[in-house]
Amino acid sequence: MQNVTLYIDSELDTLRLEVKSEENHLQQLFNEKAEIEKLIHEFGIRHNKELGELIVEILKLKKDTSQGTTQQAEAENDYNSFYTNYEASKEEKSFILTETEKAQIKEKYRKASKLCHPDVVSDDQKEIAHKVFMQLKDAYETNDLEKVKELLGILEQAKMFVSKTDIATEKLTLQLQLQNFRLRIADLEKEIKAIKSSRTYKKISEIENWDEYFYKTQQELHEQLNQLKNGRK
Repeated sequence: MQNVTLYIDSELDTLRLEVKSEENHLQQLFNEKAEIEKLIHEFGIRHNKELGELIVEILKLKKDTSQGTTQQAEAENDYNSFYTNYEASKEEKSFILTETEKAQIKEKYRKASKLCHPDVVSDDQKEIAHKVFMQLKDAYETNDLEKVKELLGILEQAKMFVSKTDIATEKLTLQLQLQNFRLRIADLEKEIKAIKSSRTYKKISEIENWDEYFYKTQQELHEQLNQLKNGRK
């Protein structure tokens, strides 16, 4: 009786490992970008909450005193632009979390995003995955821990989405997935670099203590406002 030798396609196994590795790398970049965007979002909400009214008043005074001057158009644009964004920000909700809850929401967000991110699910599931992911992203940015928990529970229980690597069985499919993952990784790295290079992110990164920063800035704005008011007398 002849021994039967099983053929093992080492190239296929290598491709599967590479796809899984790149998928994990992609997920790490998703998480990094989400953390940066969350930081900027939280800073913006607090900035408008603690400084918004003062800035509106200052810009309004500058607008009023610039009437008939070469600075009128610029002053009006500054006021209108900030006021519109400030009013819109009042509608945004943001929950206050303890340090323990912050750790929980980060952990649960990462688990949930790994299950529903549009870039790591099969093509026929992208549309619904995108909708679920946007709900998850919004809940994470606003610190809505209960909503993140709810979405994670639904995703884990329903097992709604299938990872690309779980359905890839052919070399060509794996090769295409590997290429797509690497292209998306390159795009994400550029997006993250652009955000980190932005003036807003650099400014936030330089602030060691948010409480001290907002207190000091608030005092400076009060002083600026008083100077403008005195200048009109």
